Amino acid sequence: EKPSRVGTPTLLVGDFRLSTLPPHSREYHFVNQMMNWTEAQSYCREHFTDLVTIYNSDINQLLFSMSPRISTWAWTGLYDDRYSWKWSMEGKLFYVGSTHEFLIWANGQPDRANGNEYCVALQGQTEMNDRPCGASYPFLCYNGRKNDLLP
Repeated sequence: EKPSRVGTPTLLVGDFRLSTLPPHSREYHFVNQMMNWTEAQSYCREHFTDLVTIYNSDINQLLFSMSPRISTWAWTGLYDDRYSWKWSMEGKLFYVGSTHEFLIWANGQPDRANGNEYCVALQGQTEMNDRPCGASYPFLCYNGRKNDLLP
């Protein structure tokens, strides 16, 4: 039986706290430290749960609503394993249905420019863009138990 928690997801950005009302409680943290994608993933896994995963329209809107407060790129958990786009958060049970319908790519993206853009960052303009994984940006972490994500 899947655990159930009642609450609202919250996004912590400096002094800003934003939330929506899906049935599970979770937090999203903007970490204003410059790291490449792998370092950001390790940091999120050590201090929280993982890099953020956009798995429904509520989370999509929550993240996009805070993006004007971020003046640069911010890493998400989406990456290209050279065969398909995948999320840093692992586990087949997590991927119920298609999460790609909630992604809003910037015009002409993803383009895998110069053959080295395999990690995805959120732009301040509320769109996703593939970027070189070695670039350093702040990032968004998810905090909660992985099984809380299941419907």
